[in-house]
Amino acid sequence: MRLFVLAIACASFACLPVATPPARGEIGLATQLGGEQHARYAAGAHVASVVPDLDFPLDIGGGYVGTDPISVKNRPMSHGIYAEGGPKIAGGRFWRAFAAGRAEYYFAPAGPDPAYAGLARLGIELAAPVRFEPVSSTGSRGFYVGVALGTFAVGAYMEAGYQRLVSDAGMTTIGGGLTLRLPSTFGLLCCAWDVR
Repeated sequence: MRLFVLAIACASFACLPVATPPARGEIGLATQLGGEQHARYAAGAHVASVVPDLDFPLDIGGGYVGTDPISVKNRPMSHGIYAEGGPKIAGGRFWRAFAAGRAEYYFAPAGPDPAYAGLARLGIELAAPVRFEPVSSTGSRGFYVGVALGTFAVGAYMEAGYQRLVSDAGMTTIGGGLTLRLPSTFGLLCCAWDVR
């Protein structure tokens, strides 16, 4: 009987460790001059996301990038990686701006010629540093407890440069979009179920 009660108690409560890296995500639109319009998506890890100091002088990062043609039917989405870096050029108590260079390499879909982009970017964000602040939340079905370190920010960017996609002549590209920056988090998410 004790084993049965223990099994019911364990089945009614579960905890999962939760961790997120210092990340920046973005969504935007770009136009190739004389060509197509593209929806652009990216997510990656960035130094300015993990450092809880708005006066930190640079941002360097890399990750996944996707470019989806929206003005031409039957063109596949391009997937690849990016690397980006540049200095902080301005800032205040709750904001900062970066100028950056960005290189992109698209590996899918594969084509006869390489697909890539080289872009200059200007970004601005409203930001708040987070320094190992405990975060907790409780409810009738469970709780979360953890810490966060880095910077939370929302922002916008403009970019211009050269882009060559699969089966495409390279063209000058201009675009812009929105960004979301998240700090590192480490914690424990616990859920309780009603076994009645």
